[in-house]
Amino acid sequence: LEGAFVYGNLARADITTAADAKTIASGGVAGRLSWLRGRQTWRVDAGLASGETEGGFGVRDQTNFKAGGLADGAQRSLLTGFRFHKSFRLDSLLFLEIIGAVSNAYYARPALRHSWDLGGSYALAGEVGVLGAMAMFGGATPGKQPWLGVQPDAALALSSGPSQLQLRGSWLVPGPAFANAAGLAADSAWRFDAIWQLKF
Repeated sequence: LEGAFVYGNLARADITTAADAKTIASGGVAGRLSWLRGRQTWRVDAGLASGETEGGFGVRDQTNFKAGGLADGAQRSLLTGFRFHKSFRLDSLLFLEIIGAVSNAYYARPALRHSWDLGGSYALAGEVGVLGAMAMFGGATPGKQPWLGVQPDAALALSSGPSQLQLRGSWLVPGPAFANAAGLAADSAWRFDAIWQLKF
């Protein structure tokens, strides 16, 4: 279990406008529980990261630093958005690619991993999991809704000595948080990775 809280103050945050001072008050927590039984490992990842009540959605959105960045054109004086470091890899689509990092979200990902000894120097491991996530503040999402979506994934790894071949796939079913201004739902997305590793 790991958590962080950030508190600070920025005297000037906008280089194009005489913005008022901004206070930062944000935090996040992440936890992992694993249960090993023989060749099986049951695992649950869960956590949360604070977000803004509106605007500032995702790593690439910088409206939280703009004077008049809110919907009513008001100044944002309190920044509450927290972002996990990008090296914290929970998934391969929703947080890694689309949002950019765990931010303004509650999430949980249960997973089951199993390993097999194939004899000699060969070993095989497989994992299946499913990620579910919702925004802490739905008003900050494009669709103004909290449900971010569900993302099942699977991975297979074949290793022999210093070499390993990995096959990984994810499928994201986005929630209403990603609907556009007209209410049109976002399309599903998928990703497949084939990775070969050589350690020396």
